[in-house]
Amino acid sequence: MKISNAAINTMLNILNKYGDYKLPSKVSYSIIRNSEILEAENKIYMKQLSKIYEEYVEKDDSGNYMYDTVDENKIPRTKENCQDAFVNEVNELLKITVDISLSFLEKKDVLFDDPNDRFDVLTPRQTCELMSVLCIDEEKEEAEKEKK
Repeated sequence: MKISNAAINTMLNILNKYGDYKLPSKVSYSIIRNSEILEAENKIYMKQLSKIYEEYVEKDDSGNYMYDTVDENKIPRTKENCQDAFVNEVNELLKITVDISLSFLEKKDVLFDDPNDRFDVLTPRQTCELMSVLCIDEEKEEAEKEKK
């Protein structure tokens, strides 16, 4: 499966939320397996991102990167006349795609029944969130096959 660095970051953020939840083995296994695969790719992304920061982001006297706060968001403070180059390089890095093999489930696996209350309860929002990263969208998959 081809996936962008931006999608890897999004998937990792979602999967990391559920790593400590008590869920059926099939679901937990996919969370752990996919997290580890995505973490390995994310390490490469983070190495390159740190090179970009080193080149374009200002540091204080202690050697820490400097940030400005805009609407409660921390924005890296770039060196003079480097803002556009910094943004372009980060965007390019986020768009890079890698080919990785993830573990996917059927929707019924994430929509599990728990008559004995053995597992943590997921809200509908949490269930949808997990399904978005653990389940293949059959309609989208079929459309992709037809294109080829």
